[in-house]
Amino acid sequence: MSRTSRSTLDHESPIPLFMQIRLELLAEILRWPDPARRFYGDNELAQRFGVSRMTVRQAISDLVEEGLLRRRSGQGTFVTDRVFVERLDRNLDIAGQYADVGVRQQTRVLAFDYRQPSTPERESLDLDDGEEVLWIRRTRGIGSAPVALDERLVAGTLAHRAGFDDHNAGDSIIDRLRGAVTLGDVHWTIGAGVAGESVSAVLLVGATDPVLERRMTYRNADGRRILSGRTIHRADMVRYGFDLKLDDDARAPRELMGSEA
Repeated sequence: MSRTSRSTLDHESPIPLFMQIRLELLAEILRWPDPARRFYGDNELAQRFGVSRMTVRQAISDLVEEGLLRRRSGQGTFVTDRVFVERLDRNLDIAGQYADVGVRQQTRVLAFDYRQPSTPERESLDLDDGEEVLWIRRTRGIGSAPVALDERLVAGTLAHRAGFDDHNAGDSIIDRLRGAVTLGDVHWTIGAGVAGESVSAVLLVGATDPVLERRMTYRNADGRRILSGRTIHRADMVRYGFDLKLDDDARAPRELMGSEA
């Protein structure tokens, strides 16, 4: 949207005008091309939306409080230049990682369903005959800005034992599993792709915009596959980080060291 275009608000909607403005600006913030470029000013937005500066300031203050915009004295308002690194380690305290940099991660559950698995779903887990699965689909965001789409499939017997319900499905899934079973290992594969229509609508990106996809399989201490799924991240807002402990006695392969005399 150009800086001179005008947006029409729905004055008959039960959604307050400042919230409508906030939602429209949120979509623009997530596509903002250059953090060094000044965001819209209050007067500019008031003219564009045909509302008072007070209404505009109410919308902007929410976005500032969420950390998506920042005010610079004497310079104006700017989009926060922030790319988050989710560190993949044995703790998997992703919410804690965001909190450490001053951001509260919010989760919204889109689907929570105990049901019989499809054939591909059954093949992704080690299920007993007739065992159901728990399907969880949710978004994780910075304030109201979605940055990730989580899709998880959990063995139903274990999910019941762990006490999953639609009220706690937004909490850490791994922490809840740890309260019911001893985890063994996890296998991750990470790749790049494009959002596609269904994901773009959830993450507020274009259908051809890049995303990072992490697929996973978790096993318990006995080697049984108990959880599978994927997480899709906005590639412009999230990176992955790994810390790997290496053997202190590691040596280069002999062929790289040269032959001995």
